[in-house]
Amino acid sequence: MRMSHRLFVGFSTLLIVTSALAQGGLTVSGFKKGQVSPPSENEDNKPDSPPPARIALPISVGAGASTAAAKHVSDLQNAQQFFQALGHEVANWQINMALIGGNKYMINDCLGIKASAGEFNFRPGAPSLRMDGTGVLLQFVVDRITMNALMVRVRPNLTNPTKLCHFSKRFGVGGSASDVRFEIRFDPLLDIKQCRVMTAGAIRTKFAIGGLNLKPLQNNLDPVAKNMIEDAINFYLENGSFGMQVLNGTVRAFNTTCKSAGT
Repeated sequence: MRMSHRLFVGFSTLLIVTSALAQGGLTVSGFKKGQVSPPSENEDNKPDSPPPARIALPISVGAGASTAAAKHVSDLQNAQQFFQALGHEVANWQINMALIGGNKYMINDCLGIKASAGEFNFRPGAPSLRMDGTGVLLQFVVDRITMNALMVRVRPNLTNPTKLCHFSKRFGVGGSASDVRFEIRFDPLLDIKQCRVMTAGAIRTKFAIGGLNLKPLQNNLDPVAKNMIEDAINFYLENGSFGMQVLNGTVRAFNTTCKSAGT
């Protein structure tokens, strides 16, 4: 028993050292940093929670209306008032996210983390706003996002040496993300005479986490755990429900601007 235990610990240590070397060359690109992992890769063969539904909602109002006479934010004489009103709307946002269940985030073939289930939310607070070409750029800096009751699996499966390269049974982790930064760019089309937002335009988002600390989770999994959290947030930001959030905030801000200008 003692010899078997030493061999098991030695093998686990080798995997961790290998992971430290692999981290230096770890590169990820694109929105989806994880890979789909079937239940057969889990020790218990149990499926993980399905990914959140992707909502395809239109981000325009007044369908069928001509945009020939549409104006951009840069055309507004009182653009600063619009920015103030939009900043007030955005400061009340709440961002609600869920892990993309069944996605794995690997350092090497036998070292990584798998999202199983869990939700978290945060309020981004007041952004900095400025003109971006003819549209709008919103930038947020969030000191800390607290996360609790996230369910994950890890590989290697140290609790079952016979299934070492399967993902473990799922367990809860919690902690926080720090120095969170994200930005939103969009270029709404406005009907100034009718005081109407015709479309929010294409919405481009960018999100990054400075640091992440989840416990109980070994520190060498932090880089891929960060990818898991960033995937969950980027999925929400690129979903239709967030597009509607941006559109509704823009509509209310433009209405406020029109009222203050007496139009």
